[in-house]
Amino acid sequence: MSSLRRTVLALLAAGALLAGCDSTQESTVTKEEAVQRVAARAQEALQQLPPGATLKQTLHTPDLACNDQDRDGAIFVETTYQVIYPQDWPVDQTMATISAYWDSHGYKAVRDDRDDTAHPELVVEKEDDGFRIGYVISRRANGTEDVFLRSSSPCFQP
Repeated sequence: MSSLRRTVLALLAAGALLAGCDSTQESTVTKEEAVQRVAARAQEALQQLPPGATLKQTLHTPDLACNDQDRDGAIFVETTYQVIYPQDWPVDQTMATISAYWDSHGYKAVRDDRDDTAHPELVVEKEDDGFRIGYVISRRANGTEDVFLRSSSPCFQP
């Protein structure tokens, strides 16, 4: 298994714990609206990053079961994107840039591991709708860095 694939799988496993199933609210959006808003939040985040990057969808799961017994049958949407960036792109500056944007636009941190030297991560939630988005930089032993955005909805009844 490639190291990138292992990194993505590890990040996805961690991400599922932070996604819609942990949100403090249940949404009344439809599945289609949730899929659209999850994608829009990722695009919005990308627009805040330095020019030259694009998003490559690595995983899209539009029907993850919520693990809360009080929400029988509820699901949430989660999509993970790899940020593809050109050589010499300022990866080390991007966490501060995206954090400042989220802070100024009403997002609340639900997980802040920016001090982790190998995998700094920040996950935020828009309090008015419960949608979450996270940004993680994965630093590999060989010196390369992978950057991911993970966007998810709160639980909803399909």
